[in-house]
Amino acid sequence: MGHIVKISAKDKPSRVRKALEELNLKMAVKKLGKKKPKTFADFYGSLPGVYGDGLTYQKKVRDEWE
Repeated sequence: MGHIVKISAKDKPSRVRKALEELNLKMAVKKLGKKKPKTFADFYGSLPGVYGDGLTYQKKVRDEWE
């Protein structure tokens, strides 16, 4: 979504800078409000002891399928 900043030819550069700073501030606040979705690891950590080495675990799981 775009934002429009109206600038007149009579406006001083300080007024233009202030308008752009306000726009940047609004965008920064909007970005802070967005949260990333929770994952399994957020609740239980990385669980290093459960699966051990990833390659060993995959070999075990795939051997069980055959």
